[in-house]
Amino acid sequence: MDLTTTLSNDKGWHHYSKLNDLLGDGIFTVDGEKWKNQRKLSSYEFSTKNLRDFSSAVFRIGAVKLAQKVSEAVTSNQATEIQDLFTKSTLETVFKILLGVDLDTTTEEGILFSNF
Repeated sequence: MDLTTTLSNDKGWHHYSKLNDLLGDGIFTVDGEKWKNQRKLSSYEFSTKNLRDFSSAVFRIGAVKLAQKVSEAVTSNQATEIQDLFTKSTLETVFKILLGVDLDTTTEEGILFSNF
C-alpha cells in the first residue's frame, strides 16, 4: 500500500469547512497538492529516529517521577496504591507523546481527569 496516495482521500469542501477552524490548513483538512506538501513536511517529524528519541526522553522523565513518588511513600511509611501510580504515569506519558501535553496528575485538574 502506498500511503502517499491512499491517505489523501478526497476530503472535499464539507470536511474542510467543518474542521478548518479547529485544524487550519493542515494535513487533516486539505486535499491535492496542499495535502502532499503537508504530508512531506510532517514525515520528517515522524521519522523512526525522532519518535524513538522523543519517546525515550519522555519515558525516562516519567520513570524518574514515578521513582520519586514511590521513594516519598517509602520514606514517609505511607501506604500507596501502586496500580494507581502506574496508571497515572502511563496516562501522563501517553498524553505527552501523542498530544504534546503535560498532564500533571498531582494537580487538582489532573486528578479529576485521571479519575475518569
